[in-house]
Amino acid sequence: LGHLNWPPFCLVMLNVTHLTHQVTIDRFSRKVTVDSQPVWPPVSRHGFRIEDTGHMYVIRTPSHIQIQWLHSSGLMVLEASKASEAQGRGLCGICDGDAANDLTLEDGSVVGEAEDPAPFLDSWQVPSSLTSVGQTRFRPDSCATADCSPCLRMVSNRTFSACHRFVPPESFCELWIRDTKYVQQPCVALTVYVAMCHKFHVCIEWRRSDYCPFLCSSDSIYQACVAACEPPETCQDGLLGPLDPEQCQVLGEGCVCSEGTLLHRRHSALCIPEEKCACTDSTGVPRALGETWNSSLSGCCQHQCQAPNTIVPVDLGCPGPRPETCPRFGEVALLLPTEDPCCLGTVCVCNQTLCEGLAPTCRPGHRLLTHFQEDSCCPSYSCECDPDLCEAELVPSCRQDQILIVGHLGDSCCPSYFCACGDCPDPIPECQEGEALTVDRNTTELCCPLYQCVCESFRCPHVQCGMGTALVEVWSPDRCCPYKSCECDCDTIPVPRCHL
Repeated sequence: LGHLNWPPFCLVMLNVTHLTHQVTIDRFSRKVTVDSQPVWPPVSRHGFRIEDTGHMYVIRTPSHIQIQWLHSSGLMVLEASKASEAQGRGLCGICDGDAANDLTLEDGSVVGEAEDPAPFLDSWQVPSSLTSVGQTRFRPDSCATADCSPCLRMVSNRTFSACHRFVPPESFCELWIRDTKYVQQPCVALTVYVAMCHKFHVCIEWRRSDYCPFLCSSDSIYQACVAACEPPETCQDGLLGPLDPEQCQVLGEGCVCSEGTLLHRRHSALCIPEEKCACTDSTGVPRALGETWNSSLSGCCQHQCQAPNTIVPVDLGCPGPRPETCPRFGEVALLLPTEDPCCLGTVCVCNQTLCEGLAPTCRPGHRLLTHFQEDSCCPSYSCECDPDLCEAELVPSCRQDQILIVGHLGDSCCPSYFCACGDCPDPIPECQEGEALTVDRNTTELCCPLYQCVCESFRCPHVQCGMGTALVEVWSPDRCCPYKSCECDCDTIPVPRCHL
C-alpha cells in the first residue's frame, strides 16, 4: 500500500469474538483512542496492546495481528500470525497475503489496483477528521505505459544497492509511477524506498545537508538508522523496556536527542537535560528540582518543584491575611489592588442582588417605609397609614333620627362616613294574651318605628267545662281576652226516667 495517499491517521478495525473495536491514532499529536475513548500508550483495552516506543507505535490485537507504525517515515508494517483467523480491515488493508483485496471499502466492495484509491480512503475516514477529497495523487500509468527510467536511475544508485535484493528497483518503480507526489518529489520517493529497506534491516545513509535533508529541532540530531524497537532514554525509564526481539526488528530514521539530553516523554519530541526530569508543570514544560515559575499571565501565581513529581504553590508573602467573609449580611469581599500588584486588599461592599425579596406594594392610603439594621446592608420594608394620601370622600346627610359615624372599613386606613341609627327612646311594648305586636306602616323606614298591640280574639285560649258545670266569662276593658271559669250548673245534668 506504499503508493496510497495516506492521511495523517490510520483507522484499524478488527472483528474479535463478534465484537468490533476501533483503534484511531493521530500521527501528529500521537493521540490514541480505542472505541472513541482517549488513552495514552502504553495501554491495554479490549485485548489491544498499544505502545509508543518513542520511534513508532506498536499495536498488538487480540487476533494476533501486529502493526508497527514509524513516526518519522509513516511506514506501516503489518504482521499476522498464521494461526489467526480474524482479519483486520481499514486503511491498513487486509493482511491475508492477497494484494488484490487490500483496497476493500467499508461496505465490502473492492477498488481495483489500477483504479483511483480515493474512494477507498474516503470510505475509512474517521468522522470529523481530515479528508483526502481533492488531494488525490493516483496516476493510472505503469512502467509499461510510461517512462520509469528516472526512478530506475535514482534507486539503482550504488548507495541503495544493499537493498536491491530485498526491494527490487523495478517493483518499487511500479509504485513510483502511479503516485504523482513520488514523481514530482524525489526526496519523498527515496524516503519511502529506504523505509521499505528498513523493514529488512538494511541501513542506508543517503541524506546530506544539501540533498534531502532531514530537519530536526535544535536539541536533537539526525540519525539514519534507529532501532525503532528499542525505546530511547526518557524521564520515565522503566515504564517500557525493549520489545521482544523475536516480534520486533525494524529500523527507522529520525531525530535523536543530543549527547547529555534525553526525551521528556516518549510521546513527545522534546529533549531536555536530565535535571529537568524532576517535575512537569500544567502546560507540559519540564522543570528542575527547586525551580520556581510563573503559572499565570500576570506572574502573581507561582509554583515550585519541591520534590520529584511534587509541585507546590509559592507564597508571595503578602502582608496580613485577607478576610474571607464580611460581618454584615448582604456584603461581599471585593479584592482591590494595593501598592504590590500581586497582593490584593479587601473591602466589603453591599451586593443588593443577595438581598431577599422585593419592596412590597402598599395599599391605597399607605406609604412605603425603608428600614436599615446594623447587622445587614439589606433594607427591610413596611407600609404605614398616611391619611394625607386618602382620596376625599363625600360626607352624607343624615336624617333627624340618624347620627353620623366616622370609621374605617376593614383594614383600610382611610376614613369612611355613614349614617346609623341611635338608641330609641321608647322601648318595644310587651303585648298581653291574645294581642299581636304590629308596626305602624308609616314608620317602617324610621330608625325607631311605632309599635302597638292589636287584640285578636282568636288568639284567646279556649276553656272546656265538664258535666254539671257551665263556662262563665268576665270581660275587662284592660284586657283583650275575658276571664274564663267553670261554675256549677245542675240544670245541665240529664235526669233519667225510671220504669214503674
